[in-house]
Amino acid sequence: MPAKRPHEGVQEEPARSRKKQKTIDARVIRFQSGPSSGTGVVNSMGGLPGAIDIEKFTEARSFEIKAMQSSMQTARSSSTQRAWQALPRSLRRRAASHDVRRVPVRLRGKARAEMDPAKRKALGRKLPKRGNSKQINRTLSFLKRQRDKTWLETHLWHAKRMHMKNVWGYRLSETPTEKSYRPSHRSSIHSSILHDASYISTISVSGKQILLERMLIRCSDCQGAGPGAVRYTLGSRVHETHLYQPGSYPFGLIAPAVIMWKPLSVAAPHEGVPDGKGISDKDSQPKSKRRRRGKGKEKEDATEPVTKPGPGTLRTLWIRVHPSAWQEVWDAVQMSASIVLDECRQEYGAHGNKDDNNEGRDSINEILSAEESIDLMDLRSQINCFELMGPRSSQIIRGAMTLVNGDDRPLFHEFWSQLKELQSPGSVPRGMIISFKVHDPRLNFPPKNAKPGAIPTGAGKPSATLPTPFTVFPNAVLARGELWDEVERSGGARRPSFQKKDLDERRRQNLIPGTVLQPLRQDDRVPVMLIQRTAASSHSYSSSSKNRANTHIENMHGWTILLPSHWSMPFFTSLIYTGTRVGGLRERRTQLFEANSPDFPFDYPLTVAYAKEAELSEKVERERWEKKPPAKRVEWESVGTRSPWRADWEVVLDMSPPQVQRTEEGLLDVQREPAGDISRPTGDDSLDTKKAMWLLRGSDTPDIIEAATNAQHPAVTLLDRINALRAKRALKPLQGCVTQLLKGTLVSVKLEICGRGNPDDLAAIYEVGHDEGCELRQMLARKKGGDIEGDADDELSKLVAGDSTIIGYVTTGLLKSKIGKERCVGLLQWRFWEHRNQVDRRDRGTKAVLLYGSIQN
Repeated sequence: MPAKRPHEGVQEEPARSRKKQKTIDARVIRFQSGPSSGTGVVNSMGGLPGAIDIEKFTEARSFEIKAMQSSMQTARSSSTQRAWQALPRSLRRRAASHDVRRVPVRLRGKARAEMDPAKRKALGRKLPKRGNSKQINRTLSFLKRQRDKTWLETHLWHAKRMHMKNVWGYRLSETPTEKSYRPSHRSSIHSSILHDASYISTISVSGKQILLERMLIRCSDCQGAGPGAVRYTLGSRVHETHLYQPGSYPFGLIAPAVIMWKPLSVAAPHEGVPDGKGISDKDSQPKSKRRRRGKGKEKEDATEPVTKPGPGTLRTLWIRVHPSAWQEVWDAVQMSASIVLDECRQEYGAHGNKDDNNEGRDSINEILSAEESIDLMDLRSQINCFELMGPRSSQIIRGAMTLVNGDDRPLFHEFWSQLKELQSPGSVPRGMIISFKVHDPRLNFPPKNAKPGAIPTGAGKPSATLPTPFTVFPNAVLARGELWDEVERSGGARRPSFQKKDLDERRRQNLIPGTVLQPLRQDDRVPVMLIQRTAASSHSYSSSSKNRANTHIENMHGWTILLPSHWSMPFFTSLIYTGTRVGGLRERRTQLFEANSPDFPFDYPLTVAYAKEAELSEKVERERWEKKPPAKRVEWESVGTRSPWRADWEVVLDMSPPQVQRTEEGLLDVQREPAGDISRPTGDDSLDTKKAMWLLRGSDTPDIIEAATNAQHPAVTLLDRINALRAKRALKPLQGCVTQLLKGTLVSVKLEICGRGNPDDLAAIYEVGHDEGCELRQMLARKKGGDIEGDADDELSKLVAGDSTIIGYVTTGLLKSKIGKERCVGLLQWRFWEHRNQVDRRDRGTKAVLLYGSIQN
């Protein structure tokens, strides 16, 4: 029977081989074979004429010429790489293949030749333009698009390369469009990564120092050193703390904050130390730690002294907070300032009417008066911020910035010379502030990263393995800068004096191409402030050495760069030119997760900002769930999930029963109404039994939990520790039911997964009974020893919690790239620690049965 198809029974050549052969044939130049000479040796020089006739030669070689032209045409048409494919991934655009002008100049001709004639004609056709009266200004059109949100100064650069998101009143970059999860992590560990954090809000507070200290004491965290400590009031380093509603600690948590004191430039004699001696930041440490021997003593004595400020000195401080909590922080600071001013007027009224001859007059009334004031100012539109993380961040800053001549601070020049030798910014004291002025970075574009110098050895061969020790300590002399001056921020350094086209014209007039521009008198000098930034857990710097073990390995270090407004893009282009990767909100959150540092507001439940974020996330997830057909979505009722889209912390803490309602789809709705002030007590020192929900955070958290769990009466011990912290800040002790304080406590923990998988956000954490815990512990021991055949995780998943209750939720669940294992951050109620302590007394304990937990702050 004949074949139905002509090629049936014949094995066809693969398409890849056919395409490869077609490409080879297109690139081969045909040639005309001549007559054979019959010998193996050909004399190519023999018989050459003395002159060549062009016409006869062209006619004789017409076959070769036509073959070469035909081969060039076929090779061009069958090219396997187009102009767009020759570009790096960062320059490719999905919809830019219709516009040749988006291609670099060197490939613009090839891209134009690859276009179809019809598309080329359509591209060249000019569209009708608006009339002069109807033209819209580019700036006005951008401002029109910012009616309901605010753009950062680097928005246009990010919008072309990032996924953008409307959040916290800004249009921020969420993550790069290219695959960059692992490269971003590697850059933060081995190189550098930049994040534009200009959305961080800044509040300026001015007044007498004693009033500012009282104001901060009422609304700041009671753990650790207070905001009025000498190490912070000198202005040489920042103070990282948490802000609360005035006088309501530990309730009413608002947000984490960074407080910066403006260093004094010139202090009056009556405002300094009585004996006239200067004091530096090292003098605020204990004397046993300040003793030095040998050459270090002369170097320490050579440090420029700084006058200690007195209580009546007019001071200024900045409070930097997250934009989602700016309004709450502003109201809390304003309320705290009003309370302090009222107390000041009452004290002055009680002691101000004494006779002038009375020798017992209070010294505070000699400083304060009845007309004292505290000024608040919003600096959100005046200060820009970059966060540069990674070990190479110091060299990038050193290469991108050029100092202004005339800085007569020897201590700063010592710091600047040691900056490029740093192996990591972690060598710099935490929170150290350095202020200086630099030239316009566009004058020195393109920049070159500073390279650490080689350390010579005795044999004469350089060795770059030994790091140079960092010998500069925090000092108020280094922190003095013109960025603190309001006139300087809003005056000369407000906007760049020259546009990029003006600098390009100056660069074009240089005799030698590529020469950097020399700064002129009319060029800008920009004030800059560097702040050492460390992403780490709070208890890494607590007093317990047990809590500090193995935490420095997970910390991430970098710099925070503060600039005046309108100067983000000039510095941004110079900082990223040398290969620094740019990250968005996802990359920043991943960095904090890798360093075991909580991310606000996602890891701060019981706050107003977290409630707003949870409500928005619940709305998005619910709409996504409702769009799926019933057969393609998870039925939360059948799997027993109580709250699928939002963590019900009130139910977890047994403050209220779950509200069960039947929705239209038949799903049990157990969500509660959004509670904005669920963590705020009713009075200054009262303990409301219905609203006593609070989050335990701070540097002393591990010590507080350890003392309370080991005590015979944990509730009484916890209340005593909290009242001791309040007494340290001159706050009234809490009064009320001690059991409610213990019952409403949430503690942040790190969770390690025993098997495979990674819990996502809002994953429920269940309490396991004693019998179930022993069975799980034996199962894990057999799995570790290899006694379980088959898939051990399947056997572990068959063990259900039974009648156990939910004791917490996961707030952040990600893969920890540094160790290649799954980790997550969650919050548990105090009942878990109490139950674990009881089990430890009865037998060896089951704390590693359900999870491997450790306290996180």
